[in-house]
Amino acid sequence: IYEELVFVRTLTTDTKGESIFHVLKDYYIQKAIPLSNIISVATDGAPAMVGRYRGFISYLKQNLSGVLAKHCVIHRQHLVAKNLSENDVSTYAQHLNALYSDFETRFEDVLTMVIPPWIINPYGDIEETDVIIQEELTELSTNEELKVQFKNGYLQFWLQNNISVSYS
Repeated sequence: IYEELVFVRTLTTDTKGESIFHVLKDYYIQKAIPLSNIISVATDGAPAMVGRYRGFISYLKQNLSGVLAKHCVIHRQHLVAKNLSENDVSTYAQHLNALYSDFETRFEDVLTMVIPPWIINPYGDIEETDVIIQEELTELSTNEELKVQFKNGYLQFWLQNNISVSYS
């Protein structure tokens, strides 16, 4: 997705949806840009923008039936921030801290888990590994087909059926 500001113009008459639409349409005509290039529009939710019959979006949809109209996320955040009390923020913070503590306790083993280097790179240095694992890694490192597959990433590599069956 690529987002870019198209233009900025002053509304000389009024801020009605029809006027906004005509300013946009005139700009697109002047620059030889087809209106069909517009696939989505984000607005602040003001009646001049989203009014059912005379809002900017209704005029735009008369010319582009498939255009998507969305309420701008930034305006939603502003509305939430405007109506959110200090007590609400404190309650949310307490809940998040409790969730963090719970996850830290439940998944302690994941946080302290040590992954041997040969899991990340079975073709690297194997001197510090167990003798049995060294033999399997030596066998693995001579397989040219598996070396190519390892280039797709170690997670995909170890999840292959033939690897999990042969080297488990």
